[in-house]
Amino acid sequence: MKAIIYARFSPRRNADLCESCETQLEHSRAYCKLHKHVIVDEYRDDGFSGATDDRPGFQEALVHVCRIHGALIVYSLSRFARSLEHAITTVRHLERYRAQLISLHENIDTTNPAGRFVFHVFAALDQLERERIAERTSEAMLRHQSAGRLMGALPPYGYREGPPKIVTDAAGNTRTIRMLVEDPDEQAAVAEIARLHAEGLSHRTIAHRMDDSIHEPRGQAWCHATIRRILSRLSDSGTPPHQTEG
Repeated sequence: MKAIIYARFSPRRNADLCESCETQLEHSRAYCKLHKHVIVDEYRDDGFSGATDDRPGFQEALVHVCRIHGALIVYSLSRFARSLEHAITTVRHLERYRAQLISLHENIDTTNPAGRFVFHVFAALDQLERERIAERTSEAMLRHQSAGRLMGALPPYGYREGPPKIVTDAAGNTRTIRMLVEDPDEQAAVAEIARLHAEGLSHRTIAHRMDDSIHEPRGQAWCHATIRRILSRLSDSGTPPHQTEG
């Protein structure tokens, strides 16, 4: 298989613990020789941080390996991408051009089924962690909202923005927190939706009933999706909905 080798070295305090570009290239050349990959070219970025895509050697290596439908050889994923998510995105880009990735340190080789399986496991773990972070963020938002804080750009249906609250931390720094207060008219509409739902009416039927008796939700017509979102948030332990309804 045709191979493009890429190496990156970013000087730091513990530079003696990092593999230089030349060392990375030597390991990659030895790997290619062992596996009979033909080295077409080599690219390197000396003194570039992995936190950015603005690396000339990296960009040239990607273009070249995609053009020849070969394998991009790197010493480790940390030399290749700024994060696992970035690595996954880049590998998917390579696959669109029938190119592959081989990372020596992690023993990843997407040219074969076993290597693709390992990489997909990494991708699944990354997705799981991102979903856990999103879940924790959502739970934190709900806790703040239950305490009357406004978390979005607009108040959720049933509430309006009230007087702000000034808080001071242990260091003496002050900040302003946007607070929610109940809107009597919208709370009456929410109560009516809950009552109709308790009678067993469908979301569409409730929307029709609301059109006949209650003012439009913030200038928009009632619809089954709006009813569903309001009821969904009412069922969440009684905490205010965190998105503007309607």
